[in-house]
Amino acid sequence: SDAQAQCQVKPGDEYDPAQCQRDVRALRDLGEFDEITVKVEETVDGVDVTYFIKRTVRFQGPLVVKGCKYCIEGKIAKFSELKDGRSYGEAEIAAAAARIRQQYLKKNFHDVKVEPVTTPVEGLAGFVTITMNIEEGEQLEVYAFEFDGNEVFKSKELRATFGDLPWWNPWGWF
Repeated sequence: SDAQAQCQVKPGDEYDPAQCQRDVRALRDLGEFDEITVKVEETVDGVDVTYFIKRTVRFQGPLVVKGCKYCIEGKIAKFSELKDGRSYGEAEIAAAAARIRQQYLKKNFHDVKVEPVTTPVEGLAGFVTITMNIEEGEQLEVYAFEFDGNEVFKSKELRATFGDLPWWNPWGWF
């Protein structure tokens, strides 16, 4: 595989930790792998070196969106910042879901859940479609507030302490 071709450590070689680190850097530089770790175990015959790699996936657009009622799919795709044909790792796909969730939070959907699901594309090795499953929950807004324990001022007196403020001044909203 292309990963083996990048590794200079070969079976039967003397163990060299610096060479293992160079191999990891070479694999990272390819940009095709999401996670790269090295496991070194001493055995009776010497040292076993094992590379664990997780390949990134290439996004086959468009983004599939399920469960959204408030936002249109095009806006959600824009919020995700996922680009068709680009390679992504699990962390980047999770970050895209977090960006979508953040936009919902701005619109007072405090219980929103966004779950990304990748599905391999048949006939295209390494390509996936990405589905964002969204549970919006309830949109909440603050319509009134109350200061518990306030026995000194009545609400009208408290409001009067701010005087007549213009509509754009937030102090006048309370």
